[in-house]
Amino acid sequence: MKLIELLEYDIYPLTIIKDRYTGVYSHGKYTAWNISFEDIPYAIDDEDTECRSFWYSNENACIGLGDTPEDALEDLIRKIEAGTYDREIRTISKQKG
Repeated sequence: MKLIELLEYDIYPLTIIKDRYTGVYSHGKYTAWNISFEDIPYAIDDEDTECRSFWYSNENACIGLGDTPEDALEDLIRKIEAGTYDREIRTISKQKG
């Protein structure tokens, strides 16, 4: 689908970002979120261990993944329409020590 067609779904809020680790942990070079940028968990941009833990804990979350921004948005739309995702995004806290 073209981006203009995807945007007709009127998802708000919508945040699409380039993955820091190019999909190594998220399995998408781009991620699409149905939340504001400020609400995206810091762990996705953190060190390897925290990032890997975040994605492992959220593999069924409603986060669109893809090789392009359009692919990520299309995946997010598919997940929203299917309704078979975890509604809560789990956050990861660093261990102090």
